[in-house]
Amino acid sequence: FLNYFEYRLLYWHIANLEYANATTLHNLSLKHWDQDDAFEFPGPHYALTQGYDSIIEDLVNHVKKIDMLENKTAVTVLDLNIDCQGQENNKDGEQNAREYTEEFDAVVCTVPLGVLKAEAIEFIPPLPEYKKSAIERLGFGTLNKIVMHFEDRFWDDQVDMFGNIGPSPNSRGEFYMFWSLNKRDPVLVGMFAGAAADTAEVVCKDLVQRRAVMVLKEIFGQTKVTFTKLKRSEVTGWKRNPFVRGAYSYIKVGSSGDDYDMLSMPAENDNTGLFFAGEHTMRYYPATVHGAYLSGLREAGRIADKFGKTYYKNNVPEKKDS
Repeated sequence: FLNYFEYRLLYWHIANLEYANATTLHNLSLKHWDQDDAFEFPGPHYALTQGYDSIIEDLVNHVKKIDMLENKTAVTVLDLNIDCQGQENNKDGEQNAREYTEEFDAVVCTVPLGVLKAEAIEFIPPLPEYKKSAIERLGFGTLNKIVMHFEDRFWDDQVDMFGNIGPSPNSRGEFYMFWSLNKRDPVLVGMFAGAAADTAEVVCKDLVQRRAVMVLKEIFGQTKVTFTKLKRSEVTGWKRNPFVRGAYSYIKVGSSGDDYDMLSMPAENDNTGLFFAGEHTMRYYPATVHGAYLSGLREAGRIADKFGKTYYKNNVPEKKDS
């Protein structure tokens, strides 16, 4: 039998699993939930202190010419036969009345799986049934964080993270882990996993702040941690963001790794092509940044093969007339 501490520790590990899959345990496929584990890259993980935008900006800077939709534009229709219709958004993400169309030889659809599930984009012609079924079967969950900037550092600056064992199974994902990745400023990141991640979407920011400080007081003591020492904080809400609608994919009951392969398949005709990239199209590296990056390289290769004179295309023997 487990004692009270061992029981709570077991549920901490369950919360950690729920963080990795962005959903609660009962949603996961027992057979396939870890189908990608064998392909994980060895070595340490890294945090980009300048944010992921720095990767995109560096890649774009090396492109000589690129045609792009205007910034702050929400694509509402993708017509493989004609064009791409966009609707411009204001600075708060709200739609206004200015609609317009743009034409491209090829389109790479990188919207998150949550946007595809919500059918926020109209595809003409409709996506193939196998792809729509894969979108429905795969899960798309969420996790959330609170980023807290304190006046001074009251935790050990030699550690990158430390855990917090919740008092009950129902609260196992609430601040189950804290990250300390900024060695210059006293910043802590509190993690919400599983059901706690969904709760963080609907409660007010002030309540999340005060609950986080309360948990830190329990860990470090009343004198070291006070609410007044919290200079600033931000709470994420990925599920309620209409352009994301969650965090990343997972294999839920009834799904398998085959669904990632189906989502990666392009929809093409002779003159145009609709290609798909994103973590939800990578069977072996789903739910990861490197998976999303590698999917972009994959689709760039497919587009080059279709529209350019690539090495592989030049070596394909021509068909002879019969």
